Amino acid sequence: MIDLDPRTVVFVNFTYSAFIAIFLIAAWRLSKVEFPGLGNWAIGFGLLALNFFIISFHGIIPQYIVMILPHMLVCWAYIEIKRGLSKFYKFDNRVVIDYIVMIVFSCALIYCLSNSKFRIVSVTFFLILIMIITMIHILFSKIKDKKLFIILFSIACFLQFVRMMFGLMWEPGVNPMETGNNLSTVSLLFFMTNIAIFFTLLFVVIQRIINIKNRLLVDLEKAATIDELTQLNNRRGFMNFVNLESLRLKRSRSEYAIALGDLDHFKNVNDTYGHDVGDTVLRQTAQILKKHTRESDVVARWGGEEFIFMFTGSTLKGVVKVVNRIRHAIEGHQFVHEKIEINQTVSFGISYTHDSEYNIEKMIKMADENLYEAKKYGRNKVIYRTIHCESSQQTDHEKKVNY
Repeated sequence: MIDLDPRTVVFVNFTYSAFIAIFLIAAWRLSKVEFPGLGNWAIGFGLLALNFFIISFHGIIPQYIVMILPHMLVCWAYIEIKRGLSKFYKFDNRVVIDYIVMIVFSCALIYCLSNSKFRIVSVTFFLILIMIITMIHILFSKIKDKKLFIILFSIACFLQFVRMMFGLMWEPGVNPMETGNNLSTVSLLFFMTNIAIFFTLLFVVIQRIINIKNRLLVDLEKAATIDELTQLNNRRGFMNFVNLESLRLKRSRSEYAIALGDLDHFKNVNDTYGHDVGDTVLRQTAQILKKHTRESDVVARWGGEEFIFMFTGSTLKGVVKVVNRIRHAIEGHQFVHEKIEINQTVSFGISYTHDSEYNIEKMIKMADENLYEAKKYGRNKVIYRTIHCESSQQTDHEKKVNY
């Protein structure tokens, strides 16, 4: 048995409970959108602090208040912790059960008002009951931290059981605020239980913060490399990929092609029908591009109504075939926005090389020049050029127009 000054024990319990409550309130006010349930946990530890605050007035305020109210506050505090967990993990919480537990517990306290031993045992029993109900909820939920909660709440239940055994040794008729009378031991076990619960809650909050941070990093990376309108790679995402891919191509000495496509007269669509219609055309064009390319092909929105492709491991004939298939698919597609129907064509420029050492920026520039010529020759065409690298001199030939 541990024998400490009872008022010191009460003060220490009040201090740590109040500190935890203030900490949780601050976290709740700052992060209640991301962390539902923090408010209930703050209320729970606030009630624990209030419990010890009222006990400290033993002999000053009416005795029946000191005997009943603190125990009711403790039971209510654990119910709030359970409710907070249900909100935090979004599992079902039976509020009716909470009310039944509180009513039964309150009636038991009032019935045995003068029996200190019974009050200690009953409050411990009901705390164990609340924790068991909480574990049952967790066990049948879909949360990832089930094992952690089951282990720590089992430890908390064991500590409360030991506390109940000491409560059975309580000596009636003695003022607990004047002698130890097991109060130090009982309070220490209660302290250990609450600290175990607090650090469990702190762990899951930190885990949630880490998950949110990782999700934000993924979202930021996606926002930096994905075009929001079409959900294709943007210019940065495309260049990130091709810079990495070019290293692989140099090792394997593979051929590759760059294709640039531009929707014909797209400015007229925006000017005539508005940008909402233009956005619809861009989104549906992106869907066509995804449908007619392989997973290994890279497709990106280069800017405005321009799209860029990188084809690897394909012959020039295969690349031209794919690009023409895309061109015909767009030409034959009916773009519809509400009641507006639009026909659209696209022009392409392709640069192709067998030499993986050839500079990617120059490949893009060559594809752009070929796209310009496709526009110049009347649009809705494909112009391609094969590029060779001979020693230190770079030459190109086989420029062709494909209708």
